[in-house]
Amino acid sequence: MSKTAGFVFEKGKPYIMPAHFGSATQGWDGERAHYADNTALTVMYATDPDRVSRLLPPGFVVADPAVISVSFVMCRGVDFMAGGGYNLVAVNVAARFEGKKDAEAGTFSLIVWENDFFPIVLGREVLGVPKLFGEIPDMWMRDARKGFSVSEYGTLLLEGELWDLNQLDDEGLKGVQAEVDSQLWMGWKHVPSCDLRGADVSAATALPAKTEIKEAWMGQGRIAFHETIWERAPLSYRAVNALAELPVEQSLGAILTRGWQDLLIAQQHSME
Repeated sequence: MSKTAGFVFEKGKPYIMPAHFGSATQGWDGERAHYADNTALTVMYATDPDRVSRLLPPGFVVADPAVISVSFVMCRGVDFMAGGGYNLVAVNVAARFEGKKDAEAGTFSLIVWENDFFPIVLGREVLGVPKLFGEIPDMWMRDARKGFSVSEYGTLLLEGELWDLNQLDDEGLKGVQAEVDSQLWMGWKHVPSCDLRGADVSAATALPAKTEIKEAWMGQGRIAFHETIWERAPLSYRAVNALAELPVEQSLGAILTRGWQDLLIAQQHSME
């Protein structure tokens, strides 16, 4: 019997599992992930820095003040999804990374829920973003309010609401853009070993992006996390229960934005 050549990885090509079917470049260049239209609702509040610091991996330090931001984003026109879209809810905390070689400031990703498998697997395997699946409807609008929710198997995990939204003028929009430009998104990439007793990769990650805010509205907002048990939300119960325990020491308002974003895949890297 003749022996045929096996699959060979090509140096410099982007691969995701199952990698043995070839590199993943159809429809995009693998250098960036383009989001043509993002509508984001974000609620911000200050919490107890000591309590939230227990959730941060080595090298990360909570900023002062310890600001939590909870963002619901309707992502549309996503190039690696052939122009499709999905919804997500991300919980971030203002933080710094102080490593042996690297030092950065921005926000640390505590958790991201998404309602589509494709961006979940890419974010976990490639970016080191702690993503879980969630049931996330499009935002609701009634009585001059806007809101969102996340559930798992029908169990409500969190809900958010925004009101008293006022559109920003050009000067205010510039301020929001400057704030977005100054923030680096950071994560922790943990790929467990096959026996779950160790890690093949466990390291901090820097996730630069380019964002353009076209419209923005400022207002008030609230977030409610709903504690649950393992039997009702086996994926999310640990995370939502820990987040529910963080006190809201000061409400810092809310913002609604519309714009586009590029995740700069080729510039993303681990930190030491």
